[in-house]
This record gives sequence, structure tokens and C-alpha cells, in this order.
Amino acid sequence: MLFSVNGCGLKLYTAARQDISTPAPSMSAYLFVSLFYIPILPLKCYRAVDCGENRYIVYGPEQWRFWEVIYIYVTYYRWVAVLIAVALVILAFIYKPERL
Repeated sequence: MLFSVNGCGLKLYTAARQDISTPAPSMSAYLFVSLFYIPILPLKCYRAVDCGENRYIVYGPEQWRFWEVIYIYVTYYRWVAVLIAVALVILAFIYKPERL
């Protein structure tokens, strides 16, 4: 059973690989331990259909694919890179405005 409070708990995150041979197009869904809606640790992989509103129909276990887990991490952590870049630009302007 998936359960999270304020984004902390177990959550399914979907990857890009889809299978159109099932009645409803299914995709790989990875069960992650999440902290504040951010995926931390992958636990299992399933073949699932996203029904919307954070509901899924799970068909069964699926083979892990390394690049899908990386894709999920990049998708959810890219905002960290943007924040770091903005902070560096602000710090550079505050301490050395002639550099810009």
C-alpha cells in the first residue's frame, strides 16, 4: 500500500518507457521512498497504468532499468541545478558587480 504524508513516504514515479501491447498503455513505475515529494531511494519496479489523481493499476513486477531511474532523478532534481545557478549569479553580483 502506498502512503505518504506531506510527500514523505512511499510513492510511485513513472518513467518514459511505455508498452502499447496492453489494453491501456502502461509504463514502468518505480516505487520510491520520498521525502517532501522528492524521490530518495528506489525500492521496486512495476508495470502500471496511470489512472490520474495519483492512482495506478499495477500489472506486476518489472525489470529495473538503470537509465530510467536516472531519468526520474534528473526530472525531479533539475530544479536544484537552477536554484544553484541563480544563487551563484546573485552572489557574484553582490560581491563583485564589476564581473558581470
